[in-house]
Amino acid sequence: MSEYIIPTESLICFRRGGPRAYSEPLTRASVTSIKTQDGSLTRHDFVLLGCTAALLAVIGLLYLIQASDITSISYRVHTIRSEVTRLEQENSALAVEIAQLERLDRVERDAEALGLIHNATVHYLQLGEPEPALAQEPAPAE
Repeated sequence: MSEYIIPTESLICFRRGGPRAYSEPLTRASVTSIKTQDGSLTRHDFVLLGCTAALLAVIGLLYLIQASDITSISYRVHTIRSEVTRLEQENSALAVEIAQLERLDRVERDAEALGLIHNATVHYLQLGEPEPALAQEPAPAE
């Protein structure tokens, strides 16, 4: 598109001070033209541009911090899950070892190796009723 818009003959253009001559082209207002007549930025434009840049920098920094935290937490979750898997496998191996050590034939074999014998008769010891404890009175303090 051209930089200027040429009005048609049927269009009547008005500006302050009277109608515009058809020979004067209308300049297209552009969003990118924030310069004043002499080509420099105004103080308001400069402050607005600076605040926008600062806001974008803060938003970018917050995004980077959030992404870093998410990555760190994800790594910790992965580490903990692998640790849980390792501990579950270790528990399974220990359960198998306990089951092997508790087998009756193994316990009997280990008892015989220690010199213990199997006793066919069991003797029970019967105790009578316990006698009540005699309460002794404390000696009088002098």
